[in-house]
Amino acid sequence: MKRIGIAGFGTIGRAVARHIENSDLPLALAAVSAGDRARAQAAMAQLARPVPIVDTSELVALSDVIVDSAPTAAFRDIAELGYTEGQVKSFAKSYDNIPSINPDTGEPATRTGLPSDHFPAPYANETAARAANNNALPPDLSLITKAREDGKNYVYSLITGFQNPPANLPKELQPATGLHYNPYFANLNLAMAPPLADGQVTFADGSPNDLKSMAKDVTAFLVWTAEPKLVKRVWTGWAVFLYLLIFTILAYLSYRNIWAGKEH
Repeated sequence: MKRIGIAGFGTIGRAVARHIENSDLPLALAAVSAGDRARAQAAMAQLARPVPIVDTSELVALSDVIVDSAPTAAFRDIAELGYTEGQVKSFAKSYDNIPSINPDTGEPATRTGLPSDHFPAPYANETAARAANNNALPPDLSLITKAREDGKNYVYSLITGFQNPPANLPKELQPATGLHYNPYFANLNLAMAPPLADGQVTFADGSPNDLKSMAKDVTAFLVWTAEPKLVKRVWTGWAVFLYLLIFTILAYLSYRNIWAGKEH
């Protein structure tokens, strides 16, 4: 039996854990690590066989294989979107709640962000998250486009799909108080209010600020946060493919030149 450890227990981590539980393969979930232990503990309660939530060193000791599902986007990664080094530093510095340790006292403290820091969670803990979202725990969106089938189209459709329920919708499917109807959501009603609206943001360069245009921007950003190096990997793949293609052609021509006129 192979012992599996999961580094990062967000949307992807929970999906991996459920897959391991339901799999017929000789796999067993051994432990998980998470930056937000309170949130991870709440998610762990949903598993049929909860496992310990440990730090990275313990995870290595308890696991034969570690699945890294932690968010990967750091502030410095936005340079790949066209931001200058100065803009990246300024953007990172705008976050003044990065967890740290006071070097003089050894006590927990906070500091301003550095380009090497990862994007922080939007809420301090699960209680704060639920308080801001009608008592519903919002998912980790940094990997949402990888966690959902046809992820980018799902996100775009969800953002733009809020509407009044149809008149013929059965009573048991009608949204309750505080819920919002969206046909692209699994059970049709969700606690999240429509996050975007026409004219909500004004862009300095005059870019369109209608709902569909902004939804495309948000979707593209979430695709990037899930895989910041995707474009670089694609270009590397094409370069390798081109190299192999040229090498194959040269090898074939060399073969024809060397063995030309000789009987096989």
